[in-house]
Amino acid sequence: MLTVGRVVSEIDDLTYEQLGFQSQDHPERDIRGGGLLVALNFIYLLEMFETAGKGKELIELSMDEVHGFPLALASFEITVKALKRVREGKFDPKK
Repeated sequence: MLTVGRVVSEIDDLTYEQLGFQSQDHPERDIRGGGLLVALNFIYLLEMFETAGKGKELIELSMDEVHGFPLALASFEITVKALKRVREGKFDPKK
């Protein structure tokens, strides 16, 4: 079974906030209208980086003091924007 915990197990004491969620207590509130798709896409992203040996590096980059970003929220936002374009008929996979 794929879990975010397994993918990022090399980093000790990783919290939801360090992973890029806004809330430590209720990370499910960050799904941002994308439903299950954003959660699955985020897990897939982590799994692909881990498979390439870059999972820990991606998470550490997102927590960088200068260039850091909320990894989970960034992933969710990209997924929601892509989903919106598909729903509007503006997504052309050939481009």
